[in-house]
Amino acid sequence: MTFDTQYTITNGDATIVFPSGTEMTKTGGGSLDLTTLTIQDITDSLKNTSQADIAGALTIGIPDLRLSFSKDITVTIPVDSSYEGKTLTIWYQEAGESIWTQGPTCSVSSGRCTFQTNHATTYSAGDQPSGVAAAIDTPEQAKISDWSAYLFQDDSKCATKLKLNLEGKHFSKNAEVKIGSKSASSVERKSSRELSATFCLEKLLNVKTNLSRKVTVTNPDTDPSKAKDTINVKTVFPRFTEKDFDPSTSEGIKNIQQALVKLKFLTLPDITGTYTQVTVSAVTAFQSKNNLPATGFAGPLTKTKLAKLYGKET
Repeated sequence: MTFDTQYTITNGDATIVFPSGTEMTKTGGGSLDLTTLTIQDITDSLKNTSQADIAGALTIGIPDLRLSFSKDITVTIPVDSSYEGKTLTIWYQEAGESIWTQGPTCSVSSGRCTFQTNHATTYSAGDQPSGVAAAIDTPEQAKISDWSAYLFQDDSKCATKLKLNLEGKHFSKNAEVKIGSKSASSVERKSSRELSATFCLEKLLNVKTNLSRKVTVTNPDTDPSKAKDTINVKTVFPRFTEKDFDPSTSEGIKNIQQALVKLKFLTLPDITGTYTQVTVSAVTAFQSKNNLPATGFAGPLTKTKLAKLYGKET
């Protein structure tokens, strides 16, 4: 991989600057994905394992890879103001090794120790450390525990979109979400346990394969995690919440009936807007299946469960 222009990566006050024309090469497993290049400030953890005077330390690299560069990159380690104006020795430790090797020096200015190097590893500024540095965190495979989907419209070129909400764990900031082979047009990571992905419905439907497909989430340098259930993009309905399931209005009853049609407790001719005996029986069956009081009336617990299951393919 070659940097055509100067490229900078930052994490707080720690920075790496790649000069234009720098070629980055790797050894070891995994893929060379620049978005997974990590800068970790390990000053505190190294101080806890070493009796030496550690001014600052950081680990740079991609998990499970050894990286080297055709040109010297510029690395900046943030240090305490007490080291201002001092010249510090840079020590480096390769992954999996306990020996620290002496490298260049830096003159501290404005709380920064800046030096140049030609490879990515762990660097410490100050006295020779005696401890083993913290390793770069290896990315974990995403885990999908649940998902829901609904359709919505806006004024963009792709008027009808599918919103996919995923619950689970280990969702990375750069996680890729797919339905079948189609990638999401945008992914919003709300937390490591919750993702929201948007797809253009027209593109999802414009395939020769079966419209019932797997949902997958893939973190960089990991295998994809597949949802247990498939989604049929042709049968995803507009979004409903429990507020839409009001049994005291004709529109609310129609919404309840439409949800029960999708969940296979009713059929399309049963969508009448009237709370018929057929509807009562269907609600009762839905409640029994979901361990709710079998009253036949769509109360708060039933409406909440309908809203949750309505957006999920059954």
